[in-house]
Amino acid sequence: DPDTGARLRFVRTAKSSEGESTVVALDVLAGWSAGPLHVHPLQSERMLVVVGIFHLRRGKEERILRAGDRIEVGPQTAHTISLVGEAGTLEAEFAPALRTDELFETMFSASWPRRPPGFVPAAVRAWVESRGFGDEIRYLWPRRLGGLFAAVAALTLIEDLLRGRRRHGHGIRTRGRERGDLQSSWAVLGSNQRPWD
Repeated sequence: DPDTGARLRFVRTAKSSEGESTVVALDVLAGWSAGPLHVHPLQSERMLVVVGIFHLRRGKEERILRAGDRIEVGPQTAHTISLVGEAGTLEAEFAPALRTDELFETMFSASWPRRPPGFVPAAVRAWVESRGFGDEIRYLWPRRLGGLFAAVAALTLIEDLLRGRRRHGHGIRTRGRERGDLQSSWAVLGSNQRPWD
């Protein structure tokens, strides 16, 4: 992964296992995580810590995993894992394989055409890169994040309404801090309840 420095190596592919499973070895650096909580709708995932210390969240359980520790995550079980130290190696098996090979090739390719720029937060980047792989992975976004998106959309709509009215000569000045300006703005939006009442 050109953004995190993580390196992926296929140990077993869908083709070599006749669809039974995909096994990957991940060499990761400080700050790495498998992204936000997610589920594998149709697959089990088995992980083996080869080197390093990892923090696992599986359902409501949280654990520290060290070299030699193994863990299994069943289908539809919310989980994520992150590196605790400076470097580590994790082996992960996904069964059945489905299109997991293709998913990882997409996520770890520097040349994938829809790859978001490096400044995009890792969680958003993972979501974009995994689109089209709904049988393999689904991210679970916190309700607060959904509420934040709704609030931003509402504020954008309000701003657009105010700009539109200002352009059409309705005399509303939203940059002013005077009570009269704010009262006019709230009246245009049709609200009888103003925040200072």
